[in-house]
Amino acid sequence: MNKLSFVFFLIISSVSVTAQNPIVDSTYFFGGATTGSFDISYARAVQKTMDGGYIIAGATSVPHVQAVNYHGSMDGFVVKLNSALELEWSRCYGSNLSEDIVDIKQDNVGNYILAGNSGANFYVVKTDNNGNVIWETIYGNPVGPEICKSIDILSDGSIIVAGTNTEYDAPLNGTTNTYNISVIKINPQTGAVVNQYIYGGSRHDYGNSIVASNNGGFFVAGQTFSSSGDVTCRSYAYCESDFFLISADSNGNIIDSDCFAVTSNFANNFNLVNKIINTSDGGQLLLGKGRGNGNTGAVGQQDFRAIKIDANGLVQWEKHYGGYENDEGISAKQTSDGGYILVGKTSSNSGQISNPSSYYVSQDGWIVKISATGVLEWNRKIGGGSIDEFFDVEEMSPNEFIVVGETRSTNFDCATSGGRRFWVSKISNSLLSTSDQNSNTNFIYPNPANNILYLSESFHVTEVFISDMSGRKLIYKKAEGITQVYVSAM
Repeated sequence: MNKLSFVFFLIISSVSVTAQNPIVDSTYFFGGATTGSFDISYARAVQKTMDGGYIIAGATSVPHVQAVNYHGSMDGFVVKLNSALELEWSRCYGSNLSEDIVDIKQDNVGNYILAGNSGANFYVVKTDNNGNVIWETIYGNPVGPEICKSIDILSDGSIIVAGTNTEYDAPLNGTTNTYNISVIKINPQTGAVVNQYIYGGSRHDYGNSIVASNNGGFFVAGQTFSSSGDVTCRSYAYCESDFFLISADSNGNIIDSDCFAVTSNFANNFNLVNKIINTSDGGQLLLGKGRGNGNTGAVGQQDFRAIKIDANGLVQWEKHYGGYENDEGISAKQTSDGGYILVGKTSSNSGQISNPSSYYVSQDGWIVKISATGVLEWNRKIGGGSIDEFFDVEEMSPNEFIVVGETRSTNFDCATSGGRRFWVSKISNSLLSTSDQNSNTNFIYPNPANNILYLSESFHVTEVFISDMSGRKLIYKKAEGITQVYVSAM
């Protein structure tokens, strides 16, 4: 092998580029501008659609040309974007009551299933792929309010929605409970209730997220204060509330239930799951908030708390992410590299926050990228001078993400909001993977090189490491914005 081809091989396989803070590529706001403190508009859920676009659901109380079919008061508000994040259609759903949409899924034929709340009851709508209503139904009992939080579709096509039942006369396990986890199974063709399942103990229990399991059943996760009834896994010794996870079969029977406490002596130590997702290895990831200890990387009052569970229900790892104030993880998705993207809100300006700045005040949206083993890779807080938060995220392509949420800011990252709060942003990161290096002929040139190796300025390269096949270091360079490496001495 001659020298030039030898150098070429080393360069292509050994150049490393360190991760940078992500950038906000573009930002969009939908619906009308809020004019008062009681006006409401937010984006709560996003899913990539079969046509490569995105469906985003939330709520609005503001009449606007994009709020098609607005009913007054507050309506569920859905926006359909194409792959370039251009508006295709938007529409409101509701009645003369107050409605919102908190979660949305596309079924296997392209229809959309919307889940939310109407007044004090669950509200579920099935539409075609253009947003036209096929059926809509309210589920509940006049005894007490019910709060819907999450939806998924089972392998047989049945719809499952989860939330909290607050009917004070609901008997469970010999006790009278005030708050219980509620799961409703729905016929996808008619919207009729197939069954309803209630889980909990003698104290307050909340259902916040549901996902179908591979056995035809489901996992439902949330928060528990109980230590009786269905909650036999909890001890009051650790904290006021725990992460709570139930695994149920296709008939709603409990297969297993687990509590995930934090061994600390903090007062007001409330732990809750906001999101559960299935992972590619057959396990699950739980994300929410909680106070922790030094073993989990906890640094603040409340942090993002993430727990990875394997296919056998065993904890693989637990991590905390955040700063020294209150932070809360709200949603998560697994990424194409096997890691995870997390979003939520932060009130911190320290700790693990990568871009602390005095102009971010109160509360901001926070996006966090972690590896498959929970190692923090990059993060950024995004927002302005008021209250901002992210509710959901979807991977667009490797290192590109669409995030949705609510902003009350009109400056900095949200300077173009004009008072509109239904917030969508595209976030990208310039981390270059090995596959990107091999496929991008303009990144490294000339190819092969005699004296000087040039690195494209379009990538902010901060570290170059070249070794031989045995791992012996030949060249190492670390600096800001490397564009040239001298290789003639090799």
